[in-house]
Amino acid sequence: MKNVECLLGIFLHKDTSFPVGKVNTLKLEPMDFEEFLWANNREDIVTFLKSNPTETTFNEILSDLFKQYLYVGGMPEAIADWIDNHNVENISAIQEEILGNYRKDFSKHTDNTTAVRIRQVFDSLAEQFVLQQLAKYTLFYWTSGEESEVDFVMQYGAEIVPIEVKSGTNVKAKSLKVFRETFLPKISIRFSLKNTRLDDDLQNISLFNVFLFEQLLSRS
Repeated sequence: MKNVECLLGIFLHKDTSFPVGKVNTLKLEPMDFEEFLWANNREDIVTFLKSNPTETTFNEILSDLFKQYLYVGGMPEAIADWIDNHNVENISAIQEEILGNYRKDFSKHTDNTTAVRIRQVFDSLAEQFVLQQLAKYTLFYWTSGEESEVDFVMQYGAEIVPIEVKSGTNVKAKSLKVFRETFLPKISIRFSLKNTRLDDDLQNISLFNVFLFEQLLSRS
């Protein structure tokens, strides 16, 4: 990542031209949780759960690895160092260097107000985790003014699917309830730290089971 020039400024800075025809653009996403499991030699668990997505046998192992992933993040350099050394100080140093470079870039190429807003998005956790894991889908959000707001909304076939994200086990969600009562979606998704299970038309998915999203959605 150190040798990849951040293009954020090109899109935020109005006076910067883009060298058309001279740049080959590659989209590089952070490693997702499934890839983190592969890196930790847990392919067998991933393979088993993709055929048995509601199985809870491995919840304790996945929960521990999920916590590690939230701390280490998805940057390949950090993950490689963590697997080799399991050294918290090393990870902190690697993360601080990467994050420091991004924060400097925010301020360099945009005004202060926009930079603050970018940092607010950049610093959230549970929603950002889910957003990263579902990067291959086109996600929107829904709001009814100041009263209700659903974190994500996506199209799945002919259906509209609302997605709520909770960082703990308290899963009360007024906004999701309002959306479901208003639009009557066939299936709704709620990510949290509670066990994965289907409650009528509400599919609960543990955050550490996020890589099973497609299998669970297709079964709902």
